[in-house]
Amino acid sequence: GRYCLVRPHQHKCLRCEQVSCSACKVLHSSDLEEGVRGLVGELQPKWVFLDLDQTLSESKSGAVPVIGKHGMNPELVDIARSRREGIMVITKQNIGNKQAIEAFLSAAGLGHVPVTCLGGQSGREKKTKADVMRALLSEAQSVTAGKEESVAA
Repeated sequence: GRYCLVRPHQHKCLRCEQVSCSACKVLHSSDLEEGVRGLVGELQPKWVFLDLDQTLSESKSGAVPVIGKHGMNPELVDIARSRREGIMVITKQNIGNKQAIEAFLSAAGLGHVPVTCLGGQSGREKKTKADVMRALLSEAQSVTAGKEESVAA
């Protein structure tokens, strides 16, 4: 298709065929025996980033999630509840929806999970989900390096 992400060594598309590829370091959730929870438990990542629409929540296409109308993915809710830090929702939802999203998450026991909304940005430097993730991971790496240096000193 027009937006295919072809893996030349497999002659398959990341988006269309949704298969895992160890060479590309891509793991599709359907290939996980223990699901995402098992993967997070095994890898113990410092950060878990969740999308909102059709991932954590059943909301679609930027619609504000509504308590009692939109369900949530129970496995991802469990992961989010089990982490007090190193968890964030990053969504393309409009920034104007942030308070409603936070209320929706709070009602599900996820009030501790920070939300970053990327929709409705103006100006030249519109951020992507990858930009937000890179910045947080870079910041975490700098903090860790700083702590190691101060301990070594």
